[in-house]
Amino acid sequence: MILGRKMVVAQLWEYMVPGQAKPPRRVLCSQEESFTITLPNGKTKRRSAQQRALYLVGLLNQAVADYKKELAEKPKQSCPNISEAFNGWLDQIAATRSAATARTYRRTREKYLAINGDHPLADYSHLQATRFLGSLAEMGLAPRSINKEATQLQAFLSWCFAAGLVLVPARPVPKLRITQREAKVYSLEQALAIDALLVQAVEASRADSDYRQRLALSHLRAWRLLRFTGFRASEVVTLKLSAIRLADGYILLQDNLEMGMEVKGRVEARVPIAQGLLDFLTKDLAARSVGENYYLDRGNGRPLYSSADALSKALLPYKRAAGVDPRIKVLHGLRGGVATWLSQAGAELSTVQKILRHKDLSTTRQYVNADMLDTQAALDKLPKDKI
Repeated sequence: MILGRKMVVAQLWEYMVPGQAKPPRRVLCSQEESFTITLPNGKTKRRSAQQRALYLVGLLNQAVADYKKELAEKPKQSCPNISEAFNGWLDQIAATRSAATARTYRRTREKYLAINGDHPLADYSHLQATRFLGSLAEMGLAPRSINKEATQLQAFLSWCFAAGLVLVPARPVPKLRITQREAKVYSLEQALAIDALLVQAVEASRADSDYRQRLALSHLRAWRLLRFTGFRASEVVTLKLSAIRLADGYILLQDNLEMGMEVKGRVEARVPIAQGLLDFLTKDLAARSVGENYYLDRGNGRPLYSSADALSKALLPYKRAAGVDPRIKVLHGLRGGVATWLSQAGAELSTVQKILRHKDLSTTRQYVNADMLDTQAALDKLPKDKI
């Protein structure tokens, strides 16, 4: 059983056909439905751990019974056309992924059929993939966009093999080689300028309603945490106050399944608290109201923002007011900024990798803007000749 960000999905391993890469999957319910019970009066009640386990086992047994029925009723068919296979794949995507992801994959289907036409799935070859990508280039798509389409086509072909629609996996879809561009990140001066605007907003909100004051203070809280840690925006939105261990000097990053957030790599992380952030958090936590549960809280124990996008939109006006390059992403640009500032301060790239919690060093390298590094200061550190 897989506990995804939004859905609970069952993997039917006992019905896996030899040669398939993955077992059949069936969506059992949403994460929210697995945690709550709807009472006859329309109100909801949280399930206990035992109730949730029994509920999911019941859904799993029903899914197995339904799958057996499907196998018994399924007529033996010849290999379908690729349009039919695309439709089956998109149905599964729509049930397990977000609506935005489903729309993106649907556009890939439309582009492929417009270029190669409909044909039996068994007739697919490397030639169709080459024609598909070549036509996208002629249409003026950027190399990164073409590679994204190639990745989605590869995901579809892998699904066809896993679903038993083809007996042999297709060759990997080729991708274009892209020259790495310098990361678009905040300079330290820009980050501090936005910080100053946020402080001004907090001061100005003191004459407004409690909600306006809480909103302005939450913006400052989010920016300070991002600026001192390099956290991902989703980690800030879902962070609970209980995870901030001031006495121990670290913040514990954990899964928050209620909000559909899993720690990247699915490994809990203890992130050290910088001295500047420690001073801010000490004062901030001491002034918190009773009943607050989240770092960005509504004041009643519920999260103020439901997603990273919502927080990004809230902070966008401050970025514009500071005159920052519009190509810099509101929140992710700050994560790259932390990587660059640490490198400017002389930190080894492996140390930056550990702070940002990247699996590969090559990923960390993409976050550092080399144009902002002081090459002269680095050269001056070389040993001098003794004359």
